[in-house]
Amino acid sequence: MERRLKNLTFIPRSEVINLIATTFQQLKPQLSTRIASDMQAQLPPYRKMPLPEIIKRVTMSLDAFERDLEQQTTQAYAQFWTKVAYERATQNHPIESVLMVHGISSQHILAMLKEQLQADPAAQIAMLETCQPIRESAVAAIYAAFRQHQSDIIETQDERLSELSTPIVPIHAGILVVPLVGSIDSRRATQVMEAILEQIAATSADSVIVDITGVGIIDTGVANYLLQMARAVRLLGSEIILVGIGAEVAQTLVQLGVNFQSLTTRANLQSGLEYALAQQGRVIQAISAQ
Repeated sequence: MERRLKNLTFIPRSEVINLIATTFQQLKPQLSTRIASDMQAQLPPYRKMPLPEIIKRVTMSLDAFERDLEQQTTQAYAQFWTKVAYERATQNHPIESVLMVHGISSQHILAMLKEQLQADPAAQIAMLETCQPIRESAVAAIYAAFRQHQSDIIETQDERLSELSTPIVPIHAGILVVPLVGSIDSRRATQVMEAILEQIAATSADSVIVDITGVGIIDTGVANYLLQMARAVRLLGSEIILVGIGAEVAQTLVQLGVNFQSLTTRANLQSGLEYALAQQGRVIQAISAQ
């Protein structure tokens, strides 16, 4: 044993890595078939898939593994499994199924390399040292891809909820009403502005009544969003009418030094609608009883 360990120190690592990469390249066809056969036998989703198709997919993963072996990195294999795992997540496959595919592949890779390199202890040690980080990076990539998919789902749901929580209601010809409820951050403000501009372009609306009665906090950030919205709407030939500013909010805006002089404001939705109609030369009148 002492002699073997002593001899290992005199073998250049680059030569050992080249030996491992060359051996892996030669084993790839056999590896692909073995891994694909096991996947088809053990995993239900692959039982109805033609074996040549599975072999093709496995070969792509082994190509990535080989690149990492040759370059002594962990990027190619991790990128491959990131893509595969994200696709499987979008197809509602559980993460366990992806990990099982990776596990079958890893078992065959290590077993065949170990068998081929059994006469060379230095190569076996170097193989384990080199392959382990590549395998671990792939597992980490699988978990990260599933987390990313879950995060993307949550983000999409948040966007849809924001859209639902900010309806744009055509209340009269050329007049839109936008009731804002809850807090307003930069992302939601951008979404609201984009939705309003799209509706103005689609309906040629003259006035947009923005009701902020349900907005609990108006700070300088929210005020600036409203002013930016008003400027953007004016560029389309329309006008923002801001309604629902309560006494407490008005006092806060004065203390913050926010200037709303360039923005048309009215006390409530009714007065805002009356103003918008007046801009069209219309008035609201009671119908006399016959």
